[in-house]
Amino acid sequence: IEGRNQLVSNVLELYPSPTYDNFINLNYTTAQSNQAMIAIYNLNGQLQKQLVWQLTKGENQLTLNLEGFASGIYLLELMDGEEMRQVKFGVVR
Repeated sequence: IEGRNQLVSNVLELYPSPTYDNFINLNYTTAQSNQAMIAIYNLNGQLQKQLVWQLTKGENQLTLNLEGFASGIYLLELMDGEEMRQVKFGVVR
């Protein structure tokens, strides 16, 4: 079957949500090596955290430290070249 072994790219997963501790896990699958920008905003649009993530082709995993984040809902944006993915997550203290 054609395409059966194709890499599913640009899939973003974030867990657990809500998180009850200082860490949240991020999985991102990409078809090429690249640098990604990660930005986390509160619901008022204020930047809470920003970092650069060096991606490799295939599945990438990152654990984000959320120490100092108050309880609430946050928006994580991942910019991978021209692709932007957004996902909301919760923090419960």
